[in-house]
Amino acid sequence: MKICLAASGGGHLRQLARLKPFYEKHEAFLITQETPLGSALSEEIRTYFIPDIALGKMKRSPREWGTYLDNLSQSYKTLKDEKPDLILSTGAGLAFNTLWMGKYFKAKTLFIESIAHVYTPTATGKTVSKWATAYVVQWEELHNQYPDSVLACPIRTMGEKVSPSAEGGTFVTVGTHGPFPRLIDEVERLSKENKLPRPVVVQHPGNTPILHADLVVENCSSEDFEKHLKEASLVITHAGTGSIFSALEAERRVIAIARLAEHGEHYDDHQREILIKLSEMGAILGSDHVEDLESLIEASHSFEPITLQYDSNVIIEAIEGLTAGWFPKKG
Repeated sequence: MKICLAASGGGHLRQLARLKPFYEKHEAFLITQETPLGSALSEEIRTYFIPDIALGKMKRSPREWGTYLDNLSQSYKTLKDEKPDLILSTGAGLAFNTLWMGKYFKAKTLFIESIAHVYTPTATGKTVSKWATAYVVQWEELHNQYPDSVLACPIRTMGEKVSPSAEGGTFVTVGTHGPFPRLIDEVERLSKENKLPRPVVVQHPGNTPILHADLVVENCSSEDFEKHLKEASLVITHAGTGSIFSALEAERRVIAIARLAEHGEHYDDHQREILIKLSEMGAILGSDHVEDLESLIEASHSFEPITLQYDSNVIIEAIEGLTAGWFPKKG
């Protein structure tokens, strides 16, 4: 079986990479955007870098149509050359053209809804769910809205609390989606007033002045990202699943601030959904409002997050069960 893996950067690509025990058994290639994680994966798997598209912006931003057409052209050429049997995608917009064109190349399509979407589907998922060969969701709340979907939730609460080390500094990360000056301005204020554990390391791709951090980087390689996590006692992040789950796996205290569409920080408010869910589970501290950051830092000193286990095997087993019926073993 030849598999086309397709995903935008950030949490979408990170989740796709977790499915390696499945796709490494087959011939596979990757379609994604050029990010540090994408570049790292390109050393392991044949990779095509194409432009990402934000479907939610297309009505408001005519310029997005140029990116869309560029994505469409490159997606078509890749599928024509590769001719996959299966298109496996975790979203978001970058994979949309690859998914709908798959049927013209007689490929099965399996779409895994973003784990960040607890209560509502992504724009890609909402459309793809109508015609994909299989639509997999990761939360029961969303499965209840789409009863024809396949539910595969990889998150398990272990019933135990973690007591993270108080030694270490602060790692602030906003991921690869773009600048987040609303959060960075508040981090700069708190850093100036020495209200953050030192050293303060900030990953931020924007031009917002950050004068009082100890280290500022635009992007991190996978290795540097893990290094900064290990050296921190507190992680402050946007509510992106890649950043949050990486910090939780490192057993760090996590404060997440959701990007909001009203401030132009994202094309919708899906970051609120995962923030609410994980906060209710007792895994993180979080808010929509940067004004709450100082009080959340105070609360973090005594916060003992609930232990979560992310088990990719739950999704892999669902994929294997589905594809076994589509591509029965010969002989």
